[in-house]
Amino acid sequence: LKMGTGIGIYAFSPIIDAERFERKGALLIELPLDSLFADSIKEKTKTEILIFSGKAPLASTFVDANGSRYFPELRRLTKGQQSQVEVMGATYLFDRFPIRDSEQREIGTLFVGVDIQELIVAKRIGIYSMVLVFLLLVVLGILGSVVVGNRMANPLRVLSEGADRVARGDFDVHVPISRKDEIGNLARVFNHMAASLKGQTEEMSHIRQYLQNIIDSMPSALIGVDAE
Repeated sequence: LKMGTGIGIYAFSPIIDAERFERKGALLIELPLDSLFADSIKEKTKTEILIFSGKAPLASTFVDANGSRYFPELRRLTKGQQSQVEVMGATYLFDRFPIRDSEQREIGTLFVGVDIQELIVAKRIGIYSMVLVFLLLVVLGILGSVVVGNRMANPLRVLSEGADRVARGDFDVHVPISRKDEIGNLARVFNHMAASLKGQTEEMSHIRQYLQNIIDSMPSALIGVDAE
């Protein structure tokens, strides 16, 4: 529910007479969506949390160099849209989820972010290394093709077609290894590169699914009752 400019989660529980089983009163529990609430989610899920009520910032797990809560600009993201955002020198994958009241009115916004900086750095280093080895072996293959001529033309053509498929995003390509020379080594390195890129792409997809699972598994509920 809205709490002025804030948002709170409410739980209502009746107080029952243990002997007569009659209702004697009620207990209303309020949990404000503040930075302490966000910190508790971060501790359990290892993610960064941002909460907004309309345009008003409510909670953030980001802390700047001065020890103050930091709110990066994320409200342009739409529901279900993941986006990489630079925050204080690190790269995060964020997703946006609306906060709704019991009448399904959107009263706030929740942003969940996962730090993927280490994954990006490792991916870049791996790609650069593989590209360097790939280019080196291509040079060796070209030099060999000058000597061998037409005998080398067909394997290089197959590798070139495979490189075009990888460039179009098809990482299931597999180049047959029919030689034990430099061209065969080149094909093995190329197949390893394509398999590695496919695994890194699937890992990014798992991170997005992980974000969705975090929201789906949050232990919260809304209960509506009438005056009786």
